Formats: sequence, structure tokens, C-alpha cells
Amino acid sequence: MSEVTVMSIFSLAYRRSDVRDAGRGDVDPFVARYHELPKRPRTRAYGNFPALTGNYDDWKSFIIDAVDQDARPSPELIKANTMLAAWEAHLRIGKVASFPVSVALGVTDVCNARCSFCAYVPERVSNQKATLEQFERADWLKFSRSFRPNGSGLGEPFAHSQITEILLAVRRHAPFIWMDSITNGSLLKGRVLDAIVGFVQYLYVSVNAARAETYEKTMRPLKWDNLMRNLEDLKAAKARANTDLPRLRAGYVCHVHNLEEVVEMPLLLKNLGFEAINVNRMLVPPPFSSADVPLMDLRDSIHTVPERADRIFRELEVECRRHGIALMKPLPTLEMIRSEKAEACA
Repeated sequence: MSEVTVMSIFSLAYRRSDVRDAGRGDVDPFVARYHELPKRPRTRAYGNFPALTGNYDDWKSFIIDAVDQDARPSPELIKANTMLAAWEAHLRIGKVASFPVSVALGVTDVCNARCSFCAYVPERVSNQKATLEQFERADWLKFSRSFRPNGSGLGEPFAHSQITEILLAVRRHAPFIWMDSITNGSLLKGRVLDAIVGFVQYLYVSVNAARAETYEKTMRPLKWDNLMRNLEDLKAAKARANTDLPRLRAGYVCHVHNLEEVVEMPLLLKNLGFEAINVNRMLVPPPFSSADVPLMDLRDSIHTVPERADRIFRELEVECRRHGIALMKPLPTLEMIRSEKAEACA
């Protein structure tokens, strides 16, 4: 299946029809055409690969015509492109007619936080960023199923100086695209809320603490009160718009300094409108001598206190059930923590 993870996606282009919306009336001809196409299954689905339906020539012709006639965005356009991409992968087509099914890129690799458990330092930052002009021209996104603006793994997407305009451009070109993003939540305010509420499907917010002192010590220079205010404003904006989008999931990197307070997270998250938490054990970051914040090392890992970590994780499971917060993956057992300690110390 097609997936794009580099900035070169913006080199994609397609021909426009000279007449936009002429003769369409209230019925989208491509929606009608999609439903008329034969969809008899030709293969079985496996993994993330869908069952092939219909035939390759029909799907290719559909997408080529949709490009030539500048078809309006629709869920059917996305489904047709996804099926064409699946056929092209199955047939090992070299020169494809489909557009990327999943688009994952870093709109910026700049981050406004220097977390002590993360080896994100200036030496790893290129300062490259996508431009608003590139997104203004990316109307081919209407064919894509999903878009993630920090697919590179580095950077805070909302630190981009034009992120609101970029999000609005994506929303205009591709109103049916699935969009989610990882964020530290410190910049979710003002016009950004207007751009994401009711459109972005999920925000994965890196919270990493349940108390102000721990948060501000490990996520410099971010401020706890600012994060709480932003999340309350987001909750209020969703209520005003009568929408549950974006849905919220919390990220929590667990180390010895925030281990005890993780059991306080389910209640906090419930009150802020979150639905789930993803707990990860801190992996010791590689040291950088020029880092402006001392980075954690093996002594800060929960693998140094396996019995204590196991007890707290079991308490967390109880609190998550009590407050209706889902665990995105099972918490480690004592045996797992002990075995990982042996590997880390080897």
C-alpha cells in the first residue's frame, strides 16, 4: 500500500479540468459511479491489506477521470484510490496511477520542549519545514485516507509558525481525510482550536506527569498550568461545537521520578475528557554533551525498581477501570520488567 514519509510528496501534481462543477447539480457523478462499479471480492483480506474487489482497469479509469475532471472530495474517492493502490501493489505496477494512501511527514522538526527523558537536542534538528504554499497546492490529499503531520518522529507540529493555515488548507482540500497527531499540548490555543475541533480525529498528548512539579522539572520549559488551561479550553471548544473530535489519548513515559503519580492519571484524564492512556517505559536516551538539559540515564529507569513498578502498574490498572480510561496496551508484568533490566544492564 502507498505510504509517503518524505517531503517530496509535494512534487505530486495532477491536471485540472477547465470547468469546475459544471453540470454537476446536487449529485456527485463520481459518488454515483463508485457505487455502480462491480465489487465482487477477488482475494481475501490479510493484515492491513484489503481484499481486492472489482478489477484493476475500472479502478484506474475511475481515478484518472477523477483527476481530469477535478472530482469533488468524497469518502468514495478515498475508497477508490485505496483499492487502486491495493491492485497496483498486487500486480506490482511500476508507474502507479494512485495517490498515497497514508501521508506521514514532519511539518517541522523543531520542538519547544527539552524533555530530560528524550534525546531531542539541537544537533538533531535540521530546521526544515513544510510551507503553507506547498499545502495550498496539495489538493491531491483528497484522494488520501490519512495524514499525520509529525510522521518523522521529531518535532512539535504545532510549533510551525503557519500550522493553523496548514491545517485549514488540509481541511479544505480533504475534508474526509483521517488526521491524527502527537503533541505536547503546550500550543493548543487560539485559532489552532478552530482548525482542529470537529476535524482532527485523535490527538495523542504527551503529558508524562500528574503533578506540576514533576512536569515542569522533566519537560522544560513547558508549564503545567498552561497545559491544563489548553486542555480545558479544548474541552470547552468541543462542547460548543457539539463534537467529540478530536478524541484524546495521553502519552506517559514512565521513569522513577514520575512512577508513583501515574496512578493519579486516570482521574485527571477523565476530568479533561481523555479516553485512553499509553504508558511506555523510559528508554535511556543516548548522551549528548552539549544538551542544555541533563538527560536521564539507567539510574532513572523503572528497571532499577522492578517490584515497586509492578505494584504501581497493578494499581494503575484498577484506577483505569474505575474511571473508564482505556490502556492502549497491556502494562508490563514483574517478569517483563526484570528481564528488561537484565538486557539494559548487559
